[in-house]
Amino acid sequence: MKRLVLALACAALAASCGPDLTPNQKLERAAADSDAEGISRLIAAGADVNARDDDGWTPLMHAAAFGHAGAVRTLLGAGADVAAVTRRKGQPPLTLAARWNRVEVVRELISGGAPVSQRDEIGWTPLMWAALQGRTEVCEALMRGGASSNGRDSQGDTPLILAAQRGHADTVRMLLAAGASAGASTRDGETAKSLALKKGYPDVAALFGP
Repeated sequence: MKRLVLALACAALAASCGPDLTPNQKLERAAADSDAEGISRLIAAGADVNARDDDGWTPLMHAAAFGHAGAVRTLLGAGADVAAVTRRKGQPPLTLAARWNRVEVVRELISGGAPVSQRDEIGWTPLMWAALQGRTEVCEALMRGGASSNGRDSQGDTPLILAAQRGHADTVRMLLAAGASAGASTRDGETAKSLALKKGYPDVAALFGP
């Protein structure tokens, strides 16, 4: 996460130093800087709210990754495409926000119509990413927005299985309380409990009972 945020910050800084920024580049910078007033002004002047930078990111993606809820709200109000995906990995703004624990942005995006179960190019939903990384509050927000705790990827992994194999006890507790299936198994026959034990998290395995 730190490497990506640093890279984004450097890209924004490099753009700010350019002598002839285009309106779309200025909009990208305003989104990264959480400048809601600047965003509105630039869009009113003709900047494309869904323009992509050289890496294929839209202003909404930048705002979501940086955790700028106000900028996200402004961009959504101006017609930003909430389901657009990155060129690499095919991830929408909601997945970016979920991965980096931007819970307020997650809520804004869901309120703005983001598909809570949109999958990226490896078949993962925002909830799967949040569970894998132990983003408990983000998981809760996603499920309140309609995300299923029992969704599966092509390997049979569920959010509960992903959280358990990484040893995220709080996330596992929350998912179990929300109705996640403890008995779900991967294509290899592994359950959340068996993976927790295999990966060296007996305290997490104990949450599943004897």
